[in-house]
Amino acid sequence: MHCGQQCPQGSFGQNCAEKCSCQHGGSCDPVDGSCLCNAGWGGPNCAESCPDGTFGNGCSEVCACNQHGTCDPEVGCVCDAGWLGQDCNSACPDGTYGLNCSSTCDSCSTNSSCNKELGCLCDPGFTGPSCEELCANDTYGPDCAHTCACMNGGVCDPVLGCIDCVPGWIGVGCKDICQDGTFGLHCSSVCNCQLTDFCDPETGYCQVLNVAAAETKEPRHKQDQLGVITGVTVGSAIVIFVVVAVIAYVIRRVKHRPPQAIYSVPKATAARSHRIDSNGDKPDELNHNSLGKPGSQSDWKSTSNGDTGETRQQYLEGSVEVISVSMPQDDIVERESSL
Repeated sequence: MHCGQQCPQGSFGQNCAEKCSCQHGGSCDPVDGSCLCNAGWGGPNCAESCPDGTFGNGCSEVCACNQHGTCDPEVGCVCDAGWLGQDCNSACPDGTYGLNCSSTCDSCSTNSSCNKELGCLCDPGFTGPSCEELCANDTYGPDCAHTCACMNGGVCDPVLGCIDCVPGWIGVGCKDICQDGTFGLHCSSVCNCQLTDFCDPETGYCQVLNVAAAETKEPRHKQDQLGVITGVTVGSAIVIFVVVAVIAYVIRRVKHRPPQAIYSVPKATAARSHRIDSNGDKPDELNHNSLGKPGSQSDWKSTSNGDTGETRQQYLEGSVEVISVSMPQDDIVERESSL
């Protein structure tokens, strides 16, 4: 080889006798054999890819892509759709979208907006490339991605889903009955029922529950009050019954007891009168009383009532009055004979 010629590619050294070891397209210096690596590669033999965050020939450049791009080891920052610039820090201008903002939203209808990443973004209830088609086949929402499946009379609206649930029902698909205490369209009305009544969720009509259900809903304190009232009532009835029975017994005993003579014992004498004659004669005991005073007919004054057999005798000397109330004559004779 002539000294005026450069070594062929892939060789170097004296008389170009040495072989280069560069990889991935790296070029070999014809004098010393050092490798000049292509973009994205590094190392002595260009066998190593660039570390993250670096790019270019020999990985000599540093990426600064922020959060809107990725670092390519060959070219540097590659921006996400909707962003521009060396560091990917600029959003696409209005009306454009996509990678490097290379597409336009000119075809989008009024039922959409231009999304800087995706292009035409349809409003809920519309679909299609230009967002001109209404949702169909019982679907609704953005891109018509949801299914209505309405129940209880609900109507599928392409924007909102199930609407116009019949009174008494609410929720997604009109599947939920009104909560307790509410009724009507959209369950927007408030019931005015008693605690133990059932409020019809459709009409709000108050229906009385059966006794068992009513008792389960009745507050505990009301049941306690009912028990107290019952106990007091029963106790009062028993007391009244006992009082009435005692009064009746006493009255009966009084009515059937025979009348008895009433004897008045003189306070001033120790003598007692065991028997008072109905004809006014003085009793034997008073004729020989313990005072030693002889009793005489003149010592006594008698008055009689012929109708009743009542005899009144007065002991004149002692000024002691003895009153005898006796029964009719026949009864007196009978009682005396028994004595």
